[in-house]
Amino acid sequence: MSGIKAWARSLVILAVFSSGALFLVPKGVQKQAKFVLEMLLLLCAIVPVVWIVPGLGTAEKAWSASTQVSGDNFGVRQFFAKEMEAQVRETAKKLGMNASVTAQVASDLRLVSLTLTVDSVQDDETLHALKHSLATYMGISEDKIVFLVSGE
Repeated sequence: MSGIKAWARSLVILAVFSSGALFLVPKGVQKQAKFVLEMLLLLCAIVPVVWIVPGLGTAEKAWSASTQVSGDNFGVRQFFAKEMEAQVRETAKKLGMNASVTAQVASDLRLVSLTLTVDSVQDDETLHALKHSLATYMGISEDKIVFLVSGE
């Protein structure tokens, strides 16, 4: 019963916050802001109901069930890894490197390591600058970023 009270309380607080936020939004985007806030309220109302549907049990199972695509378990972790790989490929491309990237992501969505396979040998200064930039941007230590040259 206390869980239901907490859920209802959070919906009321969100509704009050949303109506207050609408007063701060300029008239030109008020329609869009109202739509976003209504969708947020709807999401907050529906998620606990999805969790208690028989067979789902926990939030993790509910998320896993809702992210299945064509029978494959396409989870958040795989999506996060693919997005990180795409960002690193784009960064390398801007530096003139054609690289294939493999990202390893932990179950808590923390980036564990990056492996970049480049087509040709790059000068050490460029590789060090890229490694330092990626480590800073991705929030991992530089020793977790590995460069390989294809053909070696």
